[in-house]
Amino acid sequence: MAKLVTIEEARLICRVDGTENDDIIKPIMDAAEQYVLDYLGEVEDSADPRIKRVILALIQINFRPDDDSQGNLRRHVTALLKQMRTLP
Repeated sequence: MAKLVTIEEARLICRVDGTENDDIIKPIMDAAEQYVLDYLGEVEDSADPRIKRVILALIQINFRPDDDSQGNLRRHVTALLKQMRTLP
């Protein structure tokens, strides 16, 4: 399966210019994508914008944990994942 998020999108959500942090971002990106796909099971429509949004939020949470000091991103991720898992 093709990557659902590009390194450029991940850099943007992490607010990073340049490639010096790519060695940190890429494993986070891979883990976030795998987490979402494992949680949802077989994904029929990988073009669903919620999937990309969840992956990007997980990348942001793991790269910049202080951005989510009140847990709003985590709640957003949880709500979207539950919503997508319960829909046919």
